[in-house]
Amino acid sequence: QERPVQVTVTQARNQILFRVWGKGGEARGAYHQVDLVSQLIDAKFPDYRAIIPKTHNTRTVVFKDALLQAVRVAHLFARDNANIVRLKIQPGNGEHQGILELLASSTEMGDNVNRLDAMVEGDELEITFNARYLIEVLSQIDEAQVVLETTQPNRPGTIRPLGMGLEEFLHVVMPMHPPAR
Repeated sequence: QERPVQVTVTQARNQILFRVWGKGGEARGAYHQVDLVSQLIDAKFPDYRAIIPKTHNTRTVVFKDALLQAVRVAHLFARDNANIVRLKIQPGNGEHQGILELLASSTEMGDNVNRLDAMVEGDELEITFNARYLIEVLSQIDEAQVVLETTQPNRPGTIRPLGMGLEEFLHVVMPMHPPAR
């Protein structure tokens, strides 16, 4: 059950005080108050744009729901292997669409392989990501298709909804370095 609350924000020298209060539901007339204090940081933050890839060698467009489902299944297999999911991206050849293949391994459950049709432009690539991070970003996207842009197996990639610009929504995903077999 939602109840209205009041919020005040006060800035002091080196801190900000957020005060939130509202009428409680347990006892008549009871008020609950929460104070949050945050220190202001007087520092120069690193330029996050430096890690965003400027170009890509491979561009993969895939249906978001199919990819999310495939990653969730792969995650079940990848849990005891540092959540590592391997993506094999293969461009089409004119007659066939490209393929996005997801692979995950478990010593107890075996291997999981899931192949998705995708529109792939550019080079063939194999790259590994943490399944949890893929699930997190894909769960936040409402559009039907997503774009995965990659350069090399050891460089970050980007994920965004198809049709949205880089300024609207862009998620940088760092590759994993799987242990040697």
